[in-house]
Amino acid sequence: SLKKGKNPRIIPVTDVVREKKQRTEIIGMRGSADAAMTSVEVQLGAELLYNVSILTNMYETKVRSASHFLQTSTKKLESLQSDLEQIQERRKLGKERKVKMILVLEVVNRISGLFVGNGGGKDLRSKVEILVQNLRDELNERDKMMLQFDK
Repeated sequence: SLKKGKNPRIIPVTDVVREKKQRTEIIGMRGSADAAMTSVEVQLGAELLYNVSILTNMYETKVRSASHFLQTSTKKLESLQSDLEQIQERRKLGKERKVKMILVLEVVNRISGLFVGNGGGKDLRSKVEILVQNLRDELNERDKMMLQFDK
């Protein structure tokens, strides 16, 4: 105990863990080496310094581990956000392409309907040219190239 006139008594940490009651003695954190030191007069400051050093090193390691975990988690989060943005962009492009392909299909169906309903002539040619021009106006250069539109 730490009463005046008495030397401090060091209690091994293993004994503290086994007991449930509160103690006022200094807890020795040296492990099995504490048992040998209990009978020897110990410098109070040296034992406290040792205990504080052990705890400081222990928590410093925990802080470094948490910091590393935070850094790696942050990098993973940034990577996932980037992947999500790319997927959203691809989805948007896919929707735009779908709309354009539906438009192309409608024009092709109209042209096909013109040939079925009409035997030919100048009127048919001008209607087809108007539909093709409408389609040309709706498509961008990339879409025209993919569809081989100008061939």
